Amino acid sequence: MMIAADKTNDNTTMASLPSTSSSVNHKEKEIDIWRDSPLRLLGYANEIGESFRHILPRMVMPSYVLAFAYTFGDVGDKGLKTYRADSNQVTKQMLINCFDCLTWQTLASVAIPGYLIN
Repeated sequence: MMIAADKTNDNTTMASLPSTSSSVNHKEKEIDIWRDSPLRLLGYANEIGESFRHILPRMVMPSYVLAFAYTFGDVGDKGLKTYRADSNQVTKQMLINCFDCLTWQTLASVAIPGYLIN
């Protein structure tokens, strides 16, 4: 008899609780406009400029300006997000995040591809 009562209580309790799997699956993923949108393609503008260097030499410099503008925009965004998360204070973590993003974006989006194309 006690087992039947526990079984009823468990069913009632489980029915009244929200499903944990549905609440986990419905978490919204924050979209990073600099990495999850077509804006990301600006990081590779210098590759287009380099590929047309012999046909349109005037387009090389503006393509690097676009690529670096993208890089600095991403760095600024990551720094601002860290700044806001750290109660609007400049912290060591913010500086590390900015340096990491600047290094990665400069190497991956501008320096290495531009070097390999030439």
